[in-house]
Amino acid sequence: MDQPTRFIGMDVHKDTIVVAVTAAGDVGKATPCGTFPNTAAALEKLVKRLRQAGSGSLKFCYEAGPCGYGVHRTLTRLGEACMVVAPSMIPRKSGERRKNDTRDADGLAVLHRGGLLTAVWVPDASEPANGAVLGRLAAQVANILRGKNKPVFTPHLDAGDFVVVINAEKVVVTGKKETDKLFMSYSGWKGGEKYTSVAQIRARHPERLILHAVKGMIPKNRLGDRLLTKLKVYKGGNHPHGAQKPATLAAAN
Repeated sequence: MDQPTRFIGMDVHKDTIVVAVTAAGDVGKATPCGTFPNTAAALEKLVKRLRQAGSGSLKFCYEAGPCGYGVHRTLTRLGEACMVVAPSMIPRKSGERRKNDTRDADGLAVLHRGGLLTAVWVPDASEPANGAVLGRLAAQVANILRGKNKPVFTPHLDAGDFVVVINAEKVVVTGKKETDKLFMSYSGWKGGEKYTSVAQIRARHPERLILHAVKGMIPKNRLGDRLLTKLKVYKGGNHPHGAQKPATLAAAN
């Protein structure tokens, strides 16, 4: 007799993953499965343990966030189905806004069992900027511009490299920032305040999202102004710097 599909909810952090499991046909809360290190080896042990506990298929899920897509890629490599969920689309009760790792993992497993979750698109690791989280990408770019990836880094000198970012329109923001985060501009005249959302900027000038984020991560002086001239951001997959033979670098996820 075939065993039912099991749904595994995961609350993923930088160092740990909290896991809860429920099966198709179950009613009520999921069963806590413990806390595991956020490493590929620990995920392999978790999958092996779940496989030994039953022959039913496994379906994993976790919220998209600053930890990126490493967990998804590890589970996919192991042959398991994994859904990365849009946080803003997760149904929540008003009393459950406060963060609780065990409750979040339990809720994800139960909602996945009921088919109530909305998945986000997960980019391939080799695609520059495709689906990269904006803040993590900006931090990576700022470090290269400043030369922090080199042993000769000096805070007051320009020791960095030129950076070309493509597919600017495909960067993602977490939570509800796509619609709730607003940028204010002021014309200098009375009543001249103007507010623009991330979604509106993405539709018109997606390059400005990355430029604005990187500008906030470099020095606010003449050195910072000089570093910004070495950042080239483009919408789409083409750029005019082929003659310089830039090396491909995967975006941080």
